[in-house]
Amino acid sequence: LRKPNFKMAEDAPATTAPPAETPETAAAGGAEAEAAPAAPVKLSPEEALQGVLQRAAIADGLRRGLHECVKELDRKTARLCCLADDCQEGQIVALVKALCKQNNIPLMAVPKREQLGMWCGLVKFAAPEEGEEEGEVQERKVRKVVKTSVAVVTDFGEASMHLTALNEHLAKGGK
Repeated sequence: LRKPNFKMAEDAPATTAPPAETPETAAAGGAEAEAAPAAPVKLSPEEALQGVLQRAAIADGLRRGLHECVKELDRKTARLCCLADDCQEGQIVALVKALCKQNNIPLMAVPKREQLGMWCGLVKFAAPEEGEEEGEVQERKVRKVVKTSVAVVTDFGEASMHLTALNEHLAKGGK
């Protein structure tokens, strides 16, 4: 299996130069500027979920599709379940919700199956256009997205701001 080639913004190398020293920071010895923490970025639950799914896919802790997800839910190895709101099969929705409730696994709702498939890495991009290098991280045209109704995270991978934001959302009782 190929691992998805996701590049998170925080994983990218810093390309900006450090801020120039002003007379005020020079007089203070620069300690004041270093001690001030950066303001935390407020992520929406959807942005947080997208980041968590991408990191889980990199860590090989993401299961997609009904068969794989039901196995993980039944084994109680799932740590988070995502279910698409536009799933057409009522039996799938009932089964996944019942397994999550029975095993106390958090359930997140995603508006569309196509969106869940894209977040899980089930996407093919168009070939790079002339003048673009293959390794460049740029917006490329999506050629095909495989829709998925359910996805399960078994391993979150590295701790990140996305995981922290998602845990805060779930602790508040968010769905």
